[in-house]
Amino acid sequence: RRHSLGVAAPPVEWLGVPAVMSSVLGVCVVPPVECDLARGVRRPPQQAAAAPPQQAQGQAVKEEGQAKPRGAGQAASPQPAASSATARGSHATDEARCEESDQLTLVEHVEEVLFRLSEADPAAYVAISTLTQEAQKRASTGSGERLSKKWYESHRLSFELKRLSHGHGSDEWRARLSGPALARAAARIHERRMEAQRTRELQVAEEVLPKLSADSVPRTLRSAELAGLLCVLSRGQQRAAEELPGALLRRLCRRGDATPKELLQESAPFPPALLMRAVVALEKQRRERWDKDALDVVLQAAALDMHAVEDRPRAALPTAAAALWAAARRPFDERLNASRCLLVPSAALRLQVELAEQAALSSDGSAFRPFAQMCAWLAHLVVTASLPEEVRNEVLQAFKKLASACEEMAKSPESAPCDPEGLCRLAMAVALVSRDERGLLGNEALKGLARICVQHAMDEAFEWFPQQLAVLASAYAAAEVPHEGLFRKICIVAERHTALGKEWSTEYLLKLLHSACQLGLLGSLEKLLRSLQANHELQRCVREATSSDLPLLFNTLVLIDDRILLEELAKTQKEKLHKVSLHGLISILRDWPAHDKGIASLAAFKAAVVRESIVLASRKAPTLLELQVLVDAAAQDAKAPVRLTELATSPAILASLPSAEAPLQEVSTGIGEVFGLFSSAGVEAPRLEAACLARLLPAIDRSSADARDVAQAALLFHETALAAMPTVVEALANRLARTRFPRPGTAEASEVRKLCERLVHSAAKSSRGGGRSSGDHDLDGWVDRLERCALDDGRGGSDRRLEWLEQQAARRLSSSVREALGPAWVGVLLVRSRKLSWTGGKMVQLDPPKPRSAVKKLAEAASQLLSASLRAEADALDPDAPARAQETAPPPSGMPSQQPGLGVSGAGHSSSSGAQRARVPVPAAEPTAAGGLLQRAALGGVARDSGGSTTWSGAPSKESGVMGRDPLAGRPGGAAPSRPPGALIVSGGWDRGMAETIAGTYTACSTNHSRAVYRRVDPPCDGRVLLYYWDDRDGEEQSGWWFGPEVGGEEVWAHNTGATGSALPPTRGWRVLHSGAVDPALTVTKAEGASPPAA
Repeated sequence: RRHSLGVAAPPVEWLGVPAVMSSVLGVCVVPPVECDLARGVRRPPQQAAAAPPQQAQGQAVKEEGQAKPRGAGQAASPQPAASSATARGSHATDEARCEESDQLTLVEHVEEVLFRLSEADPAAYVAISTLTQEAQKRASTGSGERLSKKWYESHRLSFELKRLSHGHGSDEWRARLSGPALARAAARIHERRMEAQRTRELQVAEEVLPKLSADSVPRTLRSAELAGLLCVLSRGQQRAAEELPGALLRRLCRRGDATPKELLQESAPFPPALLMRAVVALEKQRRERWDKDALDVVLQAAALDMHAVEDRPRAALPTAAAALWAAARRPFDERLNASRCLLVPSAALRLQVELAEQAALSSDGSAFRPFAQMCAWLAHLVVTASLPEEVRNEVLQAFKKLASACEEMAKSPESAPCDPEGLCRLAMAVALVSRDERGLLGNEALKGLARICVQHAMDEAFEWFPQQLAVLASAYAAAEVPHEGLFRKICIVAERHTALGKEWSTEYLLKLLHSACQLGLLGSLEKLLRSLQANHELQRCVREATSSDLPLLFNTLVLIDDRILLEELAKTQKEKLHKVSLHGLISILRDWPAHDKGIASLAAFKAAVVRESIVLASRKAPTLLELQVLVDAAAQDAKAPVRLTELATSPAILASLPSAEAPLQEVSTGIGEVFGLFSSAGVEAPRLEAACLARLLPAIDRSSADARDVAQAALLFHETALAAMPTVVEALANRLARTRFPRPGTAEASEVRKLCERLVHSAAKSSRGGGRSSGDHDLDGWVDRLERCALDDGRGGSDRRLEWLEQQAARRLSSSVREALGPAWVGVLLVRSRKLSWTGGKMVQLDPPKPRSAVKKLAEAASQLLSASLRAEADALDPDAPARAQETAPPPSGMPSQQPGLGVSGAGHSSSSGAQRARVPVPAAEPTAAGGLLQRAALGGVARDSGGSTTWSGAPSKESGVMGRDPLAGRPGGAAPSRPPGALIVSGGWDRGMAETIAGTYTACSTNHSRAVYRRVDPPCDGRVLLYYWDDRDGEEQSGWWFGPEVGGEEVWAHNTGATGSALPPTRGWRVLHSGAVDPALTVTKAEGASPPAA
């Protein structure tokens, strides 16, 4: 050594830092040898020209052997070869060739030496002593292995040995190349010769290109020159003339007339893969108009180049990989799907050929990395391209062989290739196809590759880059193969990187963490995370986090218990929560730390997470486990009742309940799992209860289950919930009464007795509380509308098909009702109805349910199971209200008769043909009935007194006189109550639904367009009913008096243009909008003591 560092040996801690050792060796080595951090200790390319004469002569002979075609009869003198090398020789070319030579393994060096020595007769054997001597000259910087007979015997894939005996105990061993090794050596030499020719063509193309345009391409240009021009254009260093790339490609393919074989031969030394890569680069720079036939020819030529064609060797593996890479990009991806391209099946066949030759997966050669890249891009095409079924099957068969080869290779990890790039690419290829085709059985192949990495390939940490480790981890995450040993090894390698100062970028670190978290192996990276925490690397990740990274970073910080960064994350990233997926938000809640008490920022962050989760859960139903986490978190929120109620009304959760067509056991289990979560949280969920029972009743009605099965399903619901749904009580009681009861004293009898007791108590509560209010005003309003829809025809006691009712309701109720309640929306409304009876079958009875009568019958049938006190309680139940009488009185003559269910009742969603007002449903609940002996006694409706008798409300009766003229008449006491000054009396017409909606007493509450706005004050109701004036500012058809829930709203019920200049609404001539007919019986009159309204 010329220089000294003053120490006998470098300190031990220097040995693990390449940058330090590179500096040390750079001081110690003697020129012309140099030390390069990337390439190690080597002789620079420019010094290779100054080699000793004997070595230069050998080099010249070697290059001549490379340049001579296979099968040449004799070797030429060194001088022409040397001059040829000089002609080829720019500095860049020499350096590139030297780099490629450095990438060859010792076996490949020996193969090429033997190829040169036996070029005259490839079948001849060469003495291994001569071969070894020549090989050592060429591979002087090799691995230092001794090229003995045993060495040749250990590489039987490349060499065939033969023993020659000369007598007197003198034996000689000779070797020759095997068939596949001969082809590989010839292909490598051919590729280097083509590379040299390409360099010359590109130099010419750089000089010619500035002189060309799309219209001035000389006809004398050769195909190779045209290909060179395309490649130079693709570099983007010179701006191409308009449409020049397309013109060059058309000329190269003879406007599509050239065959793929002709293009392959004429474009040499440029393979079709390079043309494809150039086209992709040009397309990325600027959209070009490519000739489709020309693109197809290039694709087919690339397919042909995958295999040997006559005397032309097959494309090198890097070239094959480049063709598949380009085929997945524009503009070739469209042609790949549109035409019957042979590139993919040809690549699949090439994959199988390489596996059969066993060289690609061997550590003896340098083909492993390009082979893995080719597999990765072929897998990408399998997943993304629309391949014909037969082509797809061919590719899958090839990958099955690849998976088997990986499993076999893993049996000897020490002899397997350990190139990091090749291993991660091969793992990704197997993972992509395995994920797309579960029958591939690629999991075992991935486990085999993991074994190679853990036991051998990852021993040298600095041979792996962060990007490769991240890609390797993502491959296993994509295939869902949780190999803990591999992730622990990745953690060790990454930890060494951080300890030695090798920086991990945020991108690759998050990619690694995402993969580990997806597989549930985040804990295996804890040591790495703590080392990053100590180096303050996680702070950068928190600052640079995107919305998709928030759940991962939160869970990571919880794992290492970094409270400071948790608070920073909660403060700075809270506004990004609306972009996080539901799964990500649930993972935050699932891993929420237990020590967040008293930390305001974390409390606000959690409240925001719960709020956003509930919003997303209304669009997409969470899984049962995710719903459990969300319910628990919402129950701990400061606004727990509101949050839980919002979650229980989620349309997505309602729609995710089991179908009513499913078996009873499946329905019972499904609704029990969902409803039980909210029941345990102590929240009232009337909409969810109704949705569950809307599935349960049809399942019970269809099922032949015994009493115990029915009891197990029905006991999910509390008696208070059942009391609010009398039709459910009736249906369950009737169903139980028809079943065979178990013997008293058995476990089955206990469950049935418990259900009977619950039904008795529910029936008793139902008789005491006649109101419907559930706390869900929208649901109550929808039930009212459905009842009016069913009862419009007035035939009480009749049955209607459920399909008919659904059709009628679909016309009158907005689509938002169906969207809110899910596919069983009619059943959801029916189970909460008190005017309609439904047992879960195909028919709906237009009569109020009779739960107490059904419970009494059940008590008689199950008397042997019930206690005396319970039977007495059942006997003491109040009788049900009498059934609705059959209404046969016809409407007065002159009024259009309504077909059943065809009129819009109340605040229906009809449209005004004259006013052309588009109406949408008002979210407020519909008006409810007023108390008193007569319920909704309005003109055109049916009045029922306390005795159950019915009269047409438009006809005189002895109790009320003319009922239709004063809706407040007929009250107890006989005298009408006093009305405020200026009040208006609206008497409903023959449309009973409209009468229920608008009839009553109105008083002025405000003004609009210089007229008073009247609001109905009696009978009282939950929703608003207004009578207001609108002038002609929006057109004459919009002017006049309107009935509706809000001034100027989209929903209106009746209209009258009125008299010009009158301050009061007209008395008659009101047009009901849903029918378009004028109802002469609908009147608006002023209360006694005031002048009547305008006529």
